[in-house]
Amino acid sequence: MAIAFNAGIWGYDSWLPTLVYLSQRSVGYTVPFVITSYTVEEGEDDGEVVEELLTKDGNVGQCCWECERNTFGSNKERETKSNTKGTVYRENGAWQCWLFGGAGAK
Repeated sequence: MAIAFNAGIWGYDSWLPTLVYLSQRSVGYTVPFVITSYTVEEGEDDGEVVEELLTKDGNVGQCCWECERNTFGSNKERETKSNTKGTVYRENGAWQCWLFGGAGAK
């Protein structure tokens, strides 16, 4: 299992080589990959990046659960200078899970 806490996959191209590696059929095993985010909206953006990656040749994976509020995330609001008005940011406030790679993965 791999977990990326508040990863911001949607905003960092540096994640792409790792995602490609995990999603390769040739790896030979499947990897549950949990991604957390500060908000559901950010998590949905992360999910779009993963979905696009999985449309490319040789990349294999499926969604275990779509982005949703993480009931195990922090209850404390995260103060930031760039908060979108009306949006509450919380550490690990949302999560989703993907199953990547493996010879038998779909």
